[in-house]
Amino acid sequence: MKKKGKKQKQKVSTKLNLAQIVGIIFAALFLFLLPGQSYYQTLILNYYPPKIRSSRFDDFTPSPYPVKFTNAVPPIITASAAAVIDLDSGVPLYQKSTTLRLKPASITKLMTALVALDYYQPDDIITVSKLVTISGDSKMGLKLGDQLSVRSLLYGLLLPSGNDAAYVIADNIPGGYEQFITSMNKRAEKLHMYHTHFSNPTGRDEDDHYSTVYDLIILTRAALQNQQVAEVVKTNWTTVLDVFGTKSFPLKNVNELLTTYTGIYGVKTGYTELAGQCLVATAKRGNRKILTVVLNSKDRFRESTELLNFGFDNFRLKEQTELR
Repeated sequence: MKKKGKKQKQKVSTKLNLAQIVGIIFAALFLFLLPGQSYYQTLILNYYPPKIRSSRFDDFTPSPYPVKFTNAVPPIITASAAAVIDLDSGVPLYQKSTTLRLKPASITKLMTALVALDYYQPDDIITVSKLVTISGDSKMGLKLGDQLSVRSLLYGLLLPSGNDAAYVIADNIPGGYEQFITSMNKRAEKLHMYHTHFSNPTGRDEDDHYSTVYDLIILTRAALQNQQVAEVVKTNWTTVLDVFGTKSFPLKNVNELLTTYTGIYGVKTGYTELAGQCLVATAKRGNRKILTVVLNSKDRFRESTELLNFGFDNFRLKEQTELR
């Protein structure tokens, strides 16, 4: 009798356990199927239309893109490195060894001018208290004791490519010459001229003074964006005076293309024994602007002329919508 009673209790217990399990399952399903009431469930179920804000680029119109429309080949040139660039879009039309490190010669003075204007205002007056003279240097014609505005010194720096003007500008900033060279290299780094190093403000040949066509394109574009520098480099000739108006400095630009190529408006020549003939030049024809660079050329003006003509004569601008 005891065994039978025990078995009946086990059956009842088993039934109760099954009933409890089934009840728990139904309760869980019931709760699971109920509409969500938590914050996150409500957030997911509710729809909110997206908030749209107009972009500052909504009215952006990309620059026209230069497209070659002839089968003409680039001119044969002696320059060790060169480039033709559509100035507005930055698109290269011709490239030769653009990352080759070479001597930039007096094209360096574009950086000298930019750094000078970081420290000085154009009307600031500088007194020539020290002169650095090296045989064979191009000169503005400064003498000890001369007093000139920075603007006048920039004309002397960039037209006749006066090394005397470069040294006077560099020597007179706070921190002096060494600080000026440091600032030149910092500005180069800021412009992402990663294959350039300056060791002087003139472009004189030194082992650690070098650049590339690619970097000089960057430098030239930065110089042309500076209103003061852009005004100076397009000037063929001028006469500047000292602050007293008693001494004059007649200055002639050594960039021959200013008088031989229609539409030219700058930029800078360079020459040393190691650098060879160098030139960055810009010209405008219609709605097009082209920049050329030649380094270590045997005939910089002829080759720059041929490269400018190649860019103008064989490429035309197309709107970006026409290229799709």
